[in-house]
Amino acid sequence: MVSGVQRRELFLDHLDQLSHAVAVKDEARARGLVEVRQRSGGPERKRLVRLSGLALSVAGGGAMVALLVRFILSVARNDVEGSGSLTHIPEYYLQIGAYYSRGFTTGFFLCYFLMLFAVIAGSWVDERLKARRAAAARAQGPEATPAISRSEAAG
Repeated sequence: MVSGVQRRELFLDHLDQLSHAVAVKDEARARGLVEVRQRSGGPERKRLVRLSGLALSVAGGGAMVALLVRFILSVARNDVEGSGSLTHIPEYYLQIGAYYSRGFTTGFFLCYFLMLFAVIAGSWVDERLKARRAAAARAQGPEATPAISRSEAAG
């Protein structure tokens, strides 16, 4: 029987092998393949990862907004699933608690997808702004950027 820790380690090993097969190039050699620790794709791969992350965050955020609106409308209309058939007070409160916990979880995941979008989009914008500033500094020439000595940079 495999324990939970062993199962998790096995999953992580498989995940590492999968990411290795996708991201690391191998070169043929007389005795077999030799790893060349370079990520394939470079900027194109980075762009693809960002676009897929943005698509995932928009899709997940849209789904969570739909579920959250459904939850809010059902609470506003006092139309909680199963509340009419519950006659005992403990059952009623357990049902209401479960319903509100689903609403809380939906709100949590909406915040997660919003944060995922913000981090990916923010880093992308920041990288593009840095590239524009660097290009503008190169266009002005070396005399436009002041030279900083090592002592000024250190302290």
